Parts: sequence; C-alpha cells; structure tokens
Amino acid sequence: MINSAENKRLYEEQKPSVSSVKSTRISVLDSLQTSERATVIGLNTSNDLQGRLMGMGLTAGAKVEILQGGRSIFKPLLIAVGDTRIAIGHDLAQMVLVEADEVKDA
Repeated sequence: MINSAENKRLYEEQKPSVSSVKSTRISVLDSLQTSERATVIGLNTSNDLQGRLMGMGLTAGAKVEILQGGRSIFKPLLIAVGDTRIAIGHDLAQMVLVEADEVKDA
C-alpha cells in the first residue's frame, strides 16, 4: 500500500514543469497577429466554402503563419500554408478554426 507521502513524490516526479508546457488557445484565423503560427483544427462553414478553403490547403492539421495582417476589413490577410502564400479575406478567415501555440517561457 502506498502512503500519502509516496503519492505526493510520485505526483511530483510525473507532473511537467511549467516551463515545458506550451499553452494553447483555439480561435479563428482572423484573430491571429502577424508572425503568429497555428494549426488548422477545423472549418466552420458550408460544404461549398469548405471545398474552396480545403483547395487552398486549409485542411485539418495544416500549419499556417500570418505573414501580414490586414488591420482593415478591406485588406486581406497574407498567410503561409506550407510553401504556399495565400491572400484571404477576413470573412473566410473567420471560418477557419485554429489552435495557436503561445510563446513558451524559458
């Protein structure tokens, strides 16, 4: 039988340190800032638009980076999907669900 001191020791050995854990957040592509990187986790749209976005390479698991964020709703976002550069409007960018990794503290 393991006592409480042994349980605490085992817990401390197994828990990750704060500096090794990346904090993540789920949002839409449109909410990311320039230079932020994220992974596409889904598309929140109709089948027609879903096909269009997937044709651009925005599929689940795709790595994206915001190269230039349009501050105005009239300026598109410039994003990198792999080796491809895409300009995408804010209306479509709001339909792409992403998980962005926060900067890890050292």
